[in-house]
Amino acid sequence: MRLSNQAILDYIAAHPGARREDIRRQAVPEVSETTVWRALKRLVDEGKLEVSGKGPATGYSLAGAAVVRAHLQQSYNRRRPASYKKEFLNGSWSISPGRHREWKGIRTTFSKPSA
Repeated sequence: MRLSNQAILDYIAAHPGARREDIRRQAVPEVSETTVWRALKRLVDEGKLEVSGKGPATGYSLAGAAVVRAHLQQSYNRRRPASYKKEFLNGSWSISPGRHREWKGIRTTFSKPSA
């Protein structure tokens, strides 16, 4: 059977930090370890995967934009919920006491620093 890079990417998207042996056993069990190693190396070289660790502890995760793409391809009800600061959602937030800035709707005001 032919090795599918997409099968590897799908497995790693669902199991970030997966080890090579886990990928071979779970994603593509009919393919040899050497073939999986070559495919993983090629995906890393193409910038689709990131590597962490060394030797038997080497883990693979989706790289950069691939993470976002994989997240957006999931149905919305299976995605992990995002949390936001209530002040931001209400349209008012402030930063740094010395240069206080508040945002209300579209208006932004800056207070002048004292001399």
